[in-house]
Amino acid sequence: MRYVFGTAALLALCLGKHRPALIRSLFHPAAIALGVLNFLNQTSWTWGCYGAEATVAQLISKINLVFIILLSWMIFREERAVIRHPLYIAGTAVSFVGVTLVLMTDPASFAPRIDFYTIMLLLTSVGWAIYSVWGKHLVRDIHPLPMFTAVAVYSTIGFWATSEAFGTTERPWSVPAAILVTAAVSGAISIAGSH
Repeated sequence: MRYVFGTAALLALCLGKHRPALIRSLFHPAAIALGVLNFLNQTSWTWGCYGAEATVAQLISKINLVFIILLSWMIFREERAVIRHPLYIAGTAVSFVGVTLVLMTDPASFAPRIDFYTIMLLLTSVGWAIYSVWGKHLVRDIHPLPMFTAVAVYSTIGFWATSEAFGTTERPWSVPAAILVTAAVSGAISIAGSH
């Protein structure tokens, strides 16, 4: 529901102000792929959070910052000086050690607990890093507002298809009006604003 409202707000804005760029973005293969990646990231994040403790989920997801810098280093030359800095290298090592320690549930063993939910959270972390770096790369050639509107459109299509396959698309609209308004405001502000 939130994505429907957020995407509607973005479409209204782009149809009024960036129509030609929106049409190009809707058919741009990279925007389509980024929308699919956004959908997959949010789906794996939901699965991961469903079975992991909130603290563990947040700590694993924050490791995406390390992946963002690594990917940026590979793609953007201006990022390479950051990676060579000793403080970055030390911070990266501490981050990985910290996440590993959090995942160690058995004090007698030094092996981290890697279950389905942890794998989903790690995939989400890598996926968000790819999304962030790829999005930065794309907005060099495509106006960001229409491009991220196209991403929201394809993400919404993915959520709708998932709802159809595993639930229902009619049920969310039958909620009390206050919840519907909350979803509308949250979608228009949070989803549209973040895209």
